[in-house]
This record gives sequence, structure tokens and C-alpha cells, in this order.
Amino acid sequence: MILFQVAMAFFAVGMLYVLRIHYRKQHLGSLEFGSWVAVWSGFILLALMPSLLQGVADALHIGRVFDLLVIIAFVIVTSITLSTRLHVLRLEEKVSRLIRLHAIQAAEWERERVHIREDRQKTRKQS
Repeated sequence: MILFQVAMAFFAVGMLYVLRIHYRKQHLGSLEFGSWVAVWSGFILLALMPSLLQGVADALHIGRVFDLLVIIAFVIVTSITLSTRLHVLRLEEKVSRLIRLHAIQAAEWERERVHIREDRQKTRKQS
């Protein structure tokens, strides 16, 4: 079990490093960066000292701390999945509006180009 706990702590340290890289590239705001640092720091703490949650597990009548962590992880993953899906739907709507606007503008420009060409041909015939 100790090996697994150390491996999870190293994984969390790696994720903190990835967060730092993206924060320096300004892909993350300060609040989001701080929130993720808190999450991964908590992950390190719980990976190395799972007994901290034993009281919570006992209060909820859950036999093992691992079962409690699996339940919490399932809830978190489900909420992140829903949030991601909602963001994707909003992005799809924005892209659709942008494509529609671009298509309308392209059609208008083509129509203007045709009118200009027709006007030039008329003036050439009149000359």
C-alpha cells in the first residue's frame, strides 16, 4: 500500500508541475490555478495520510476510507463531465453562429462582386 500511496503523491506533484506550466503560459487565471493547487495538494495529503478521513467514513457508515474516496471521485468526475458537456454545447452554438455569419457575409460579398462586374460590362458596352 505504501508504494501505491507514494506513486499517487508523485502523480499529484506532476500535476502541480503541469499546472504551473499552464499558469505561466497564462492559460489559467489566478483563481483557477489556486483552486487546482488546493485540489492536488489535498490529494497529496490524502494519498500519504488516508487515515485523516477515517472519522468521516465512520460517520457516514462507510467501512473503508478507500470506498469513501471512490464515492467522492465518482461525484467529482460526474460533475466535471456535466460541466464539460455544457461548455461544449455553448461552444457548438457559438461556432454555428460564427459560421452562419461568415456564410452570409461571403454571400453578400459575392453578390456585390457580381454587381460590380455587371456594371463594368454595361459601361464597356456603352463606350
